[in-house]
Amino acid sequence: LGSTPEGKGVVAIFEQSKVTAELKTNSSGAGDLLLSNAQGKPMLQASGAGGSDSPWDSGIIAFDAAGNAKVALGVSTQGKGVVTVFDKDHTAAELFVNADGAGALTLNNAEGNSGMSASGAGNETSGGAVLVYNKANDMVASLSSSAEGKGLISVAEKNREVAVLTANDVGAGNLYL
Repeated sequence: LGSTPEGKGVVAIFEQSKVTAELKTNSSGAGDLLLSNAQGKPMLQASGAGGSDSPWDSGIIAFDAAGNAKVALGVSTQGKGVVTVFDKDHTAAELFVNADGAGALTLNNAEGNSGMSASGAGNETSGGAVLVYNKANDMVASLSSSAEGKGLISVAEKNREVAVLTANDVGAGNLYL
């Protein structure tokens, strides 16, 4: 039982000289709970609010035995739900509610760049979309619906559309090159 140098309250449970559980007030003034393994590595962290540099408002993070973050479940600073899966030092996948209120999924490549993203309809004039990226993080293909409710497939080179396939008003397909 004590306080941090900033004057925030702390309650800690020790096993020999290692902290196994710690409950404290974080930099935002909210509560943090940290549970550690016998080696002193973090295993589970629950936070009532993120700091000023955090994209989270609150959340739970689970760690592997080495203390590396592996999965997080939280609420963004915009009040939207977020599930994040980590691999090594980057986000591997993220499922979240976007700014339009639609569900969205991002899958990253091994370098942490976008590999694929998908989102549901965010408003009444559009439907869902799937975007595919190359290793250089350039969008190379998309599958979506237009504002008119028609299917739309596009292929891109260096983030510029080079081919588009869509349905026209009489029910036939149009290919634009």
